[in-house]
Amino acid sequence: GFRRIQSVTFLLVGAASGIIGFAFAGFLGIYKYKHDHVLSGTNLRGEPFVSGRNFHPATVSEMVRDPASPEGKIFFAFCMLASISILVSAYPFSLSNVFIGHDHSRPVRV
Repeated sequence: GFRRIQSVTFLLVGAASGIIGFAFAGFLGIYKYKHDHVLSGTNLRGEPFVSGRNFHPATVSEMVRDPASPEGKIFFAFCMLASISILVSAYPFSLSNVFIGHDHSRPVRV
């Protein structure tokens, strides 16, 4: 009934939030690489790169590593929303296709 619909809704919101956070953080990282004139192709020492191009992170994980950056804040916010939504959904107990039943046995008998 209602609990099942509520569980599916929270699960869907959580999954969508995680995907949106990943995509938005990736978009911000690529936008920063293409359009940030502050970086302007210089390394940590202030010397220009030989190629003349900015450093581009290889993964989204490298983009969101700094929690003070816009990418890090967006990623953290959406992933926090995703984790809370999935936790609140309690989908293993509400959806019959993932509920395996109550196991009252103990793996180690004393």
